[in-house]
Amino acid sequence: MSDKTKVNPDKAPYLTFIENKEPGLLSGDYQLNLTHELTGHGIDGENKTEKPITFHFSVLGDRFSIPPPQVHSYFPPQSSLGTDYHRVLPHIIFNRTTLPWERLVMEPDTAAKGNIQEDALRKIPWLALLVFQEDELDTKTDPGNSLSKDQIQQQKLNGRVVTLGSLQNSDKGWPGIADLEYASTDEKVTVIYAKKSVLADIVPTADEMRHLAHARQAEQKNAENDSYESVGNEMSIVISNRLPQTQGTSVIHLVSMENRYGADKSFRWDKAADSDLVTLVSLKSWQVTCITHKESFSELLHKLDRGTPILPTGDNINSNAKPFLTAGFLPHAHHFRRGGKSVSWYHGPLVPGLHNKGIDTSLFPIHHSDELLRYDNNHGMFDVSYAAAWELGRLLCLQQKKVSVKLYNWKRRHAQQIRQSEQRELTPHLPLSSNDHLDEKNIGLPPEVEQWFSDISLLNGVPFNYLLPDERLLPKESIRFFTIDSSWIASLLDGAFSIGRVIDSDKAVDQILAGKLGDTKAISTTISGFLIRSAAVSGYPGMLVEGYNIILDEENENQPIDTQPLKVLRNECIAPHIRLCLFEGELNTLDIHLKPEVLHFGLDQDSPQGSYYKKLRNSDGTERSEHDEIKIIVKMNDKRKVEVAKLFGDIQDQWTNQLEPSSTSITSAQFALEMIEGVPKVRFMNYKPVK
Repeated sequence: MSDKTKVNPDKAPYLTFIENKEPGLLSGDYQLNLTHELTGHGIDGENKTEKPITFHFSVLGDRFSIPPPQVHSYFPPQSSLGTDYHRVLPHIIFNRTTLPWERLVMEPDTAAKGNIQEDALRKIPWLALLVFQEDELDTKTDPGNSLSKDQIQQQKLNGRVVTLGSLQNSDKGWPGIADLEYASTDEKVTVIYAKKSVLADIVPTADEMRHLAHARQAEQKNAENDSYESVGNEMSIVISNRLPQTQGTSVIHLVSMENRYGADKSFRWDKAADSDLVTLVSLKSWQVTCITHKESFSELLHKLDRGTPILPTGDNINSNAKPFLTAGFLPHAHHFRRGGKSVSWYHGPLVPGLHNKGIDTSLFPIHHSDELLRYDNNHGMFDVSYAAAWELGRLLCLQQKKVSVKLYNWKRRHAQQIRQSEQRELTPHLPLSSNDHLDEKNIGLPPEVEQWFSDISLLNGVPFNYLLPDERLLPKESIRFFTIDSSWIASLLDGAFSIGRVIDSDKAVDQILAGKLGDTKAISTTISGFLIRSAAVSGYPGMLVEGYNIILDEENENQPIDTQPLKVLRNECIAPHIRLCLFEGELNTLDIHLKPEVLHFGLDQDSPQGSYYKKLRNSDGTERSEHDEIKIIVKMNDKRKVEVAKLFGDIQDQWTNQLEPSSTSITSAQFALEMIEGVPKVRFMNYKPVK
């Protein structure tokens, strides 16, 4: 069987999985002996000169630590919260493809006793990724230490820093280091401690380790000559053999297994009893937390309550109020300037459908917010939406002292320039003094002011209760689609721009200067988007979104979209469980998916109490249809350690029987292909704005 396998070779780019990448020379010290022999006419055996030459050199590979630049990424991310980490086999990716195979898990003499060929020995990685629960790690504390309980706990989880000399003197739980190579006994190294009884249930055998490491290369097909070209750098991957716990925090350690295996390919315990602590060198560690084991990323999104940001209306709602509620309005207390009070309608900038009932923007600039109050003669109620937006803009600008001061000074300088221009026209025969001259090039809009107005036009800094004045507009586990009301944004910006506007002449100057604010897309173009409130937001903070203007029919709802996606103007979490996203244009189809970096290895599970299984792919990496799917039940012990050897054997049987009958065996490359989990994508479509 080939040591490589390609995934979707006709698509570009695609991945090539490689069994391993053995280095030319293993790490260690070497001696090179050269003998110089002279041969030629007149030189016989007696006169032949032979002069031996000896060279010494070392291959200095990483051993007791991994430099940070060598680690490309790892999954799950550090300190992340996930809803489906209980189905994930953590992995780590290295930028150096030979790193996992640069050292040996046993001495060559030991391998010879077990009839292990050198070629097979070199294919076993010396790095293993072990997953621990918080209570499974321990530490050795020195007598009379002054560490606090928190420090001891962190030492248990993250490891303890010791010297190599102290490791050499260990009497049990550590095999010892015969040759330090270039290191010294004073060199620091991070170690972790766990009881033999714990490690015995989770440490992989040497054969399992061979299946848990591979290399990967992204390639692209050249249509001109039908050849394949590499895209990016080759990388090596080490996978764990244990699933994180279903609820709680798990600690993941990349440990060195150099010389830790015996001739029978099992871990060497070196006389350690079940209750003794076994020492492992930790090269990298991180922690992850599974907050629930009920739903995955795609399941959370599929179960979202979909709708528009309006309050639910029932039969008991007044018929006169229904049109307002369905348009996104809410009743709010309204206190008048002269002491009276009433109830008025208010809606935020996020409205359902295309909002065509805004105000006439030619009214701007205005002197005060009362000019934007709208009165409904039929129902006897005010609409305070735009007046509230105007006041909010003014207050937000005043709150930013640096911005408001620079805006005021900029407007004053322009006002002076306008007066000077008028003076030149009225009295052209009178010269201006040098002190009265203002250079137009030096009074451009300050960058801080321009940036602030650009940000606030996309609702940055707008309090959440102005966006959604009632929590019921965005229930838990819901997604709401909307369009930005350009009149609301125009009112907000005019309120912010009103700083220094007192008399009629100030209003006239502002009318001239308003066009110098720059691009305010929220006024000139259609902007739509969505709000999502879900555990998926906090559990997967790196989710990506793509929006499209097109509407797909039911027959083509899952087809790839070739058109250019809408430009994303804003995509960020505005609260722990809430994400806001704005697009330039009318959003009709939305794709939400995770980053390509979260391509990971894992298992499937129909229910929280159901068995774990794996759906196999075709030999080219494509998914099999439902009528010919192949499911393999995954066996594991009570510590959630996957029986990798059995799973590998079951997958190999399916490859030789169905997937690729011409093959006689598979490698870690094909195993990785089957274990990899694609990046889930959920599509929301046919959101057609109501006109």
